[in-house]
Amino acid sequence: MSRALGQVTRTGWGALTGALGFGVAAVALRAPEIGMLAVGCLTAFGVGAAFMARPARIEVGIEVAPSRVARGEPAVASVTVRNAGRRASSSARLVVPYSDRADGGRADGGPPPGRSAHGGRGNSGQGSRVVLRPLPAGSRRTVAVPLPTDRRGVLRIGPVGLVTTDPLGLFSRYESLGGQAQLPVHPAAVPLAPLPSARSSSPDGLPVDSRVEGGVTFHALREYTPGDDLRHVHWRSSARAGTLLVRRHVDPSEPVTTVVLDIRRQAYPDAVVDPDAGGGGTTQEQGQGQAARAFDTAVDTAASVVLASTRSRFPVRLHTTGGLRLDCRDRRADGTAALDALAGAAWTDATDADVPRDPLAEAARSRGRRGVGSLVIVTGRREIGQLAVAGALAGQFEQVVVLRVGGVSVDSGVSLDSGVSLDVSVPGAPAGPGPDQTSPGASQRFESVADGRLRVLDITDTAQLTSVWPSVAGAQTAGTRRSS
Repeated sequence: MSRALGQVTRTGWGALTGALGFGVAAVALRAPEIGMLAVGCLTAFGVGAAFMARPARIEVGIEVAPSRVARGEPAVASVTVRNAGRRASSSARLVVPYSDRADGGRADGGPPPGRSAHGGRGNSGQGSRVVLRPLPAGSRRTVAVPLPTDRRGVLRIGPVGLVTTDPLGLFSRYESLGGQAQLPVHPAAVPLAPLPSARSSSPDGLPVDSRVEGGVTFHALREYTPGDDLRHVHWRSSARAGTLLVRRHVDPSEPVTTVVLDIRRQAYPDAVVDPDAGGGGTTQEQGQGQAARAFDTAVDTAASVVLASTRSRFPVRLHTTGGLRLDCRDRRADGTAALDALAGAAWTDATDADVPRDPLAEAARSRGRRGVGSLVIVTGRREIGQLAVAGALAGQFEQVVVLRVGGVSVDSGVSLDSGVSLDVSVPGAPAGPGPDQTSPGASQRFESVADGRLRVLDITDTAQLTSVWPSVAGAQTAGTRRSS
């Protein structure tokens, strides 16, 4: 059949089969009465074809409100249907498809079902069906369609399908009308206080030792101490005071909090075995579900830490092991851009053999001045070298916080109780990472240290994060005390 007529339904094929059967029977039995039945079937088929040959001119538009939501918040797609023809349209059905690309996965648009990133978990390929009553010429009607926002992702709505049939149901035509709309479903962030190093300890800037060279600003004079650069001696003031005085500098730039989200699949174990269950374990499906939930919680955690800084107008960097690099300054739009990026975050299956350099170390590497700012690493509970990387990077930041998300620690060199913080460091770790000082094969033995520069927090959900995070935010690191 032509595109204008659409497809012949089962009823239509039944009418054609009946016409053929009645015609053969009328000829074989020489019964004109049976032949009239064949003519009736063909007449009905022709009337249906004539009805479908003159489709109405229907225009469709889609608007989503609000433009973006947090997971679980309500959202509605407003579908406006307008009859642009000169005659009234017939009754039809509207199909409003939506397919999620949750966690960055792919899904096919339109009526055919798709698959989400976590093996089809979610709303891929679903849609809403609405009966559209006849529209007079030039009139319009708006239909509100609730959208599913129960999981993080980028929801793609449309194009809208218009299903038209003839009064006898012999033909059916499906038309894709209008464009597409997208709804970013953001992670469910929880309110947190920004880390202390996200704030400048002085309105003039951060104190800088005179031995540090680079972009610094003069602040005051102080007495000379052994090791100071003689080029910073203020000779005229020294002559007046009778003792050597050197210039004291400040760094006017604010320290940046760097948030690194580990999206490596291997960091989030499939199955978490309960040690008190007597050797029992979980099934593969349950284990995969636990890993997916742990990854979603990790994304929620990263979003919470990012918003803790952006809401207070403090600069923050969002990095992932997959190569995402996003700088958020003091604009509200930057925080929204970070949430949009996290809405489509998906884990990667790349292993250490596929990546020549450690992706976590590359993502966490600081671009600012050493010893300034904070590093927050959000990862899973399977130890694949994250703590060794964090220990090697501790010299580049005022403090390093490792947030491990999931159940009981798996394959870890450190056993931590859930929700309990512990100051750890790598014995003999260098001040900064070298070419192979951040490899997963580095030392896995950790001990408590006095300055508390590296902290590890194990959590199972974001509700636990809110209970342990204030202790992190209220702590003054050794780097902060040294700079005051």
